[in-house]
Amino acid sequence: SGGSELGQYIARGNLQTETADALLDYAHAGEGFIKGFLSAGAVAAPASQLVGTLERSASSALSINGATRTVPLGFQSEAQFMTASSELQAALMASGIDDAIIGVRGSSVTGTSYRTGAPFSPRSDIDFFVESAKLTEGYRTSPNIPGFVNPKPILRDYPELKTWSDNWASELGRKVTPGGFVPGTVPNHPAIIVR
Repeated sequence: SGGSELGQYIARGNLQTETADALLDYAHAGEGFIKGFLSAGAVAAPASQLVGTLERSASSALSINGATRTVPLGFQSEAQFMTASSELQAALMASGIDDAIIGVRGSSVTGTSYRTGAPFSPRSDIDFFVESAKLTEGYRTSPNIPGFVNPKPILRDYPELKTWSDNWASELGRKVTPGGFVPGTVPNHPAIIVR
C-alpha cells in the first residue's frame, strides 16, 4: 500500500519534516500509516485527530529537506505539476514499475543549481526522480551521485517514460527527465515528493 511505502521512506530517514502540518498536507495513506508514524514518535498528536485530515487529498506534494515550494519552477500551476506527476506515475505503472516514489529535485525546487549556483532560467531542466528498486535494477549507477541512474538508459529502455518526458518537454519548453535512484539513496537535498 502507499502508506507502507511512505512509512518505509520516512523510516529510512529520507523525509525530514519539521511540522505535523506539513505531513498532514501531504499524507493520505490512512490510519494504519499514521499509527505507525506516531508509534515512531514523529508526530505528537493522537491518531484520531490526524486521520480525518489525511483523507482529504488523493494526490498531493510535500516539500522536504528544507524545500520552500511544493510546485517546481517551470510549471505554470499546481494543477499542471500534479498532472505531470500523475502521468509519470501512470507511465511507470504501464512499464511494470509499481514500487516508485516520485518527486522533483534540483534548481526547479531550490531556485539555483546545486553544482554551479546559477539561478533557474528558461534553459534550466526539471529533474524528476524515481526511487525504485524495479526501475534501477540492472543499471550502472553514477560514480558522482551514489545510487543515481542517469535518465538516458532509462528513457531508452522504457518507451512509456520516453513518451512522458518528450510530451512534458514540449509542454514546458524545457528538458524534463526522470532519473532513477536505488531505494534509500536519494540525496538529502531540498526536494518535492508526490504521492
